[in-house]
Amino acid sequence: MGYTHPIRRQAPVDCFSTNIDAHPLMPSNKGMSANVYDTVPYPSAVYPQTHPDRLAVIGTLYGLDVPPVERCRVLELGCGDGWNLIAMAYGLPGSEFVGVDTAASPIAHGAALTAGLGLSNLSLRHMDVAAAAELGEFDYIIAHGLFSWVAEPVREQILQLCERCLAPSGVAYVSYNAYPGNHLRDLVRGMMRYHIAHFADPEEKVRQGRALVKFLASSQEPRHLYHQILAHEVDRFDSYTDAGILHDDLSPNNQPFYFHEFMAQASAHGLQFLAEADMPDNAPRSYPPHVEAALANLDPADVVVREQYVDFLRGRPFRQTLLCRREQHRLSAPLPERVMRLRAAGDIHLPASAGDPHTHQSEILCGLNGSEIECDQPLIKSALLHLGTVWPECLAFDELLDRAAAAGTDQPPDLASSLATDLVRAYAAGFLQLRAHRPPLSVRPALRPRTSALARLQLRSGNRVTSLLHTIVQIDDPLGRALVQLLDGSRDRAMLEIELANVADTSGQPITAEALEASLCGLGRRALLFHAE
Repeated sequence: MGYTHPIRRQAPVDCFSTNIDAHPLMPSNKGMSANVYDTVPYPSAVYPQTHPDRLAVIGTLYGLDVPPVERCRVLELGCGDGWNLIAMAYGLPGSEFVGVDTAASPIAHGAALTAGLGLSNLSLRHMDVAAAAELGEFDYIIAHGLFSWVAEPVREQILQLCERCLAPSGVAYVSYNAYPGNHLRDLVRGMMRYHIAHFADPEEKVRQGRALVKFLASSQEPRHLYHQILAHEVDRFDSYTDAGILHDDLSPNNQPFYFHEFMAQASAHGLQFLAEADMPDNAPRSYPPHVEAALANLDPADVVVREQYVDFLRGRPFRQTLLCRREQHRLSAPLPERVMRLRAAGDIHLPASAGDPHTHQSEILCGLNGSEIECDQPLIKSALLHLGTVWPECLAFDELLDRAAAAGTDQPPDLASSLATDLVRAYAAGFLQLRAHRPPLSVRPALRPRTSALARLQLRSGNRVTSLLHTIVQIDDPLGRALVQLLDGSRDRAMLEIELANVADTSGQPITAEALEASLCGLGRRALLFHAE
């Protein structure tokens, strides 16, 4: 009879541990609570794509008569500590917000923040999805980072809740990991979970998981596709917090779906596909002629089939799907005329090398997040560039149309239609924003400028604040952080100069009236100043 040597683990590479007390396939739960989100809370965050204004804009463009953002009712499932809803509730005092989560500690923390900010329009509740179905009707329902990370019965409850509680013309947002793109992440996730299975401490799980992927990626030159995938995942993890990796990638529940699978489940509950929450994800892309021809052969009325093949082409790993009730009439594409109900905003300017924007010469315009578009219509250029002068303020369509009409007499046959079409194209390209309501922000500082109490609270423990556009703004310099915290509406310029002088003495940055005004205007451009009442 032969003799087999037992497998022995050798000295570790990097931070691989040799203190193995259990077989990797028999994980220990020692030290872990029943809800890991109580032990390691999910990182506090705001998600612009979940804001009811975003959902209302896309719903409007696709033909829905959505509930007004200023007077709506919003439910967020899996809200954590409620930061996403807190920021919404602060900017929309006429609307009602409810958040639910099964983790008690984050809910308690968020409730304390809500009370401290005096938000009477927000309620955070420790309950599960099934119980949330008793909370009544909601205009907008949000389930971000939840659907793929819960067990199948809970996924069913999420869709049941949408069926039961979504208002007739409401919009539901559900994000989830998607195939085929997530097959590559599954490859790495499976190896990480095997390696960390015998570690009980959450911090050690993440440390070991990171180390394993780095070790594998560095094992040889990245010439093979396999090692390119590993290197890509190393880069992705570098941008993640430890808590994000623990809950998103190392969770026991992490189930991706093909789009057609998700929509089959949603359809069973009377829901239909509306669009993706990021408008550029809905825009058609350019493909080689033979690919375009194949897509043209698909049934244009079957949006699910077309979206599924587009996912195959793009290798999409994540979806942020908007749903509405099946009885609603959904347009097959955004209708330009619908943009006339909305407002437009954009940080738009000409590059330094640009020519005269009042001619028919084609010019490149620079917009949000480094995006660019080409335009040869002087009246359209004038309207778009005007948005840049008032950013982050937004203008109603008629205001923008009047601005274009006043720019010259050489008008296209239907200026309104041309402007509407160009706005939809620019929005689909991520070049500008469309909004369903006017946020309470100010571009020009008031005599006694005011930032939000939420931003002032956030700066007590960090350098990231939430703007009135529901985005994150980072303020790194001590003088800037001090200024934001002083702007409670009680101080004029002279008082601010005096109080900032103490900070300037320690930072070495002199305070002048001109410097103060420039800083205040900078805060206005970053959507951090409230409109003067």
